[in-house]
Amino acid sequence: MDKIIALLNKDTMSSDDRLELLDELYWADFNELGSNHPQAIKKIFLFLRKDNFSIEEISLIQKLYSNPDGAYIEDFSPIIINLYKLDKIKFIKALYLNIDQAENLAYLFRNNKVFEDEDRELEEILATKQLTREEEEAVEAFFKMYKKICRT
Repeated sequence: MDKIIALLNKDTMSSDDRLELLDELYWADFNELGSNHPQAIKKIFLFLRKDNFSIEEISLIQKLYSNPDGAYIEDFSPIIINLYKLDKIKFIKALYLNIDQAENLAYLFRNNKVFEDEDRELEEILATKQLTREEEEAVEAFFKMYKKICRT
């Protein structure tokens, strides 16, 4: 927790600091953090609402939806969805780095009705030709999971 507070209190964070903060947040005890440092929670969400994240940072933000503490899921959800809407390709590249989050994010997207037409959405992403073959396979698997979840 001290590491999170120290990083949040920096005037400017390097990209390594940002990655470290996001990784620490995944493991954080948010109840303890909120109780002992209520301003830290506000700073965390101000930070997460930025829109200039790297692919690696987005990958770590995606993990926050399934943090072990189970905290702030409702607050992380719109942040993650917004990252998808801001840059779908970057989001998919980030998901590829952490593909084990695909099922959780498929549930998140289904529960929030992110897609109007998932087939068209997938076609648009693939049509950009900005993904590697492995990333294309990952996005196809993600949409397949999404469809399967929607049928249940």
